[in-house]
Amino acid sequence: MKKIAILSKTVCPSTQKLIQYFTQQNYDIDCVIIEKRFRRKFSKTERKYRHAHDKFNKKTRKYPFVRRMARRLWDITPVAVKKIVFINIYSIPLLSKFSMRRFCEANHIAAFEVSKHSSPETQNILKERDIAFVLMGSSNWLLKEPIISMPDTKIINAHSGWLPKHKGLDSIGWSIKTGDPVGITTHFIDEGVDSGNILKFYEAAIEPGNTFNSITKKIWNMRPGAYYDTLQGLENRTIQPARQDDEIPPHTPMSYEELCEINSKLIAANTGNQG
Repeated sequence: MKKIAILSKTVCPSTQKLIQYFTQQNYDIDCVIIEKRFRRKFSKTERKYRHAHDKFNKKTRKYPFVRRMARRLWDITPVAVKKIVFINIYSIPLLSKFSMRRFCEANHIAAFEVSKHSSPETQNILKERDIAFVLMGSSNWLLKEPIISMPDTKIINAHSGWLPKHKGLDSIGWSIKTGDPVGITTHFIDEGVDSGNILKFYEAAIEPGNTFNSITKKIWNMRPGAYYDTLQGLENRTIQPARQDDEIPPHTPMSYEELCEINSKLIAANTGNQG
């Protein structure tokens, strides 16, 4: 069994679920590499995406009121205060229990903290520990050199979209709008946006009663199983990486109105199925 590592933010519940799934499958995680720095600035595209989804999530009550307020407070917290929180997270009782380092310690998994994932620090850890595959749990930035072209280490992402047609942000929404399959595509990471060699697509069924939020949750919950199955396929050579079509560009984010439109489309289709 080849050694694997996971990239994660300082706090990441989805990475914890990924580790728990692999533990249940008796598949060892060699280490988790935790990125300590956080984003201070976001691109215009990212801001558009967050604004539309925040407004949509509020309308559809995707999260409890307390969580929405906590997110809002965090967004308006000054950068200097955020930095203090990240530096002292392990000594803040309310936050410490959510930290990846504490989680790794409790589960006896080696954890390494680096300033940024795309760094010589990370590269050295991967080389020294002879890591064959790295799973993308979470990261604050798109991955870059010196880690994406390491000859003996491949980084795998689980993209919520049908590649190569649906790259970038809001791939689930655009897939629903165009009537294409929804699900997860595992692929190797390269210097582009969701443009690395495709490994395997895992389709999620759209069922009566599904909304945009429930489909998104369903796809997100598929990530651990998709990662595990992909690693098994690479190990036994039943999965062969396939080059993507470079001519297909990433999507632009959907607007709030477009998100509402596809959600209404799903609800209307479900009503029709039931009637």
